[in-house]
Amino acid sequence: MRYDSFEDIRRYAIREEINAASLYRMFAQRTTAGTKKMFEELAVEEDGHKNFLEKMDMDAVRKHILTDVPDLKISDYMVDVKYSEDMNPQEAIMFAMKSEEMAKKMYMDMGSMVSDPDTKKLFAVLAEQEVRHKLRLETMYQEEFMDREW
Repeated sequence: MRYDSFEDIRRYAIREEINAASLYRMFAQRTTAGTKKMFEELAVEEDGHKNFLEKMDMDAVRKHILTDVPDLKISDYMVDVKYSEDMNPQEAIMFAMKSEEMAKKMYMDMGSMVSDPDTKKLFAVLAEQEVRHKLRLETMYQEEFMDREW
């Protein structure tokens, strides 16, 4: 993967947001009411990120203040879940958490391979968005599957 310009990076990130929104819509069609609503909301968020990226320019990146987003690290200690047509809601959330975790890592790794400060910041902004998605999914997972009384 080689991205030499802001525009290359932006187009790539837009494609990733479109793919994520499609994945979440597919999961929404296949899960139960509470999880369905969460996946529908995530798809809308991804659409919003796509729109944000379509309007983004380097001035916006330079002005963006990065925030420290909490990481519950729940997915960090999970085994990878392979996609299947008959995933249950727990598996779907696990798959989504891992997808967001990998997207964050990819943007961070890409940022570490460039020397231009503006390009580094762009990758940091993209990684921050993925961390926010991961936090939302991990919070949902914790509430739905870890905090239950057995």
